[in-house]
Amino acid sequence: MIPDPRPSGGDDRPAGGCGNLSAAAEPAVDRSTSVVLPPDALRTPDGAPAVLLTRTTAGWTVLQPPAGGGRSAAAEGDAGLPLVEAMTLADLVAGELGVHPEPNRQARRAARSGATAESPEEGAESEQLQALRRTVAQLEHALAARVSIERAIGVLAERHDTPPRQAFERLRQQARNSGRSAADLAVEVLDSLAPPAPGPTTGRRGADDERAARSEGLLGSAGGDGTPPGAPS
Repeated sequence: MIPDPRPSGGDDRPAGGCGNLSAAAEPAVDRSTSVVLPPDALRTPDGAPAVLLTRTTAGWTVLQPPAGGGRSAAAEGDAGLPLVEAMTLADLVAGELGVHPEPNRQARRAARSGATAESPEEGAESEQLQALRRTVAQLEHALAARVSIERAIGVLAERHDTPPRQAFERLRQQARNSGRSAADLAVEVLDSLAPPAPGPTTGRRGADDERAARSEGLLGSAGGDGTPPGAPS
C-alpha cells in the first residue's frame, strides 16, 4: 500500500531547489548577521535601528530603514548616504536644534586620559583654583621685585647721601631713560656690590664691564642733593 502524502506546512521547501520562483527573484538579504544593540540605541517606531552603518565597495555608507517597516533600504536599492555627508548633516541638524556637536574641552581631555568628565561644579572649582595659583605667582614675583628695589634704594641713598624718596626717583628716571624695568636696574645695582670672581674669562670680564658701565649712572658720584655729576646747580 502506498501511503498517502503527508500534508505539508507553509514553511516546508521541496528538495532540489524547486521552491518559490518569486522568492528567488528578490534581492538576497543576509539574515545570518545579528547584533545586540545597546539599550539606548535610537530605534524606529517599528523597533528597528534608526540608522544602519555598513561598508560597501564605495566605502562606508549610512542606511536608514524605511518608515512603516517593509523591505529594507538595501532591498529597495537605496544607495544611502556616504558617511562624511551623513555626519555633516548630523552636525547641521544639531546646530539647528541648539546642540553643540563638538564636545567641550573637559570632555576631550577626559576622553584622552580615560577619566570621566568633571561636573560643572568641579569645573568651576578647578578654574577658581587655577586663577588663585596665577594670582599667588604674580604676587610672589611682585614681592621679590619690590624687595630688590627697596634694597637698591638703600644702596643708592647711602652712596649718594640722599633721602630714599630721591633715590627711588633717580632709579625710576634711569629705568625710563633706558627703557627697562626698575626691578632689572635694581638687580644690577645689587650685583655691582658683589666682588668680582677670581680669574674671570674674557667674555665674563666684558659682560661685567658692560654691567658696571650701565650702573655707573646710578652709583656714580653725586652731590649731596642727589644731582647727577655735571648737572647745573
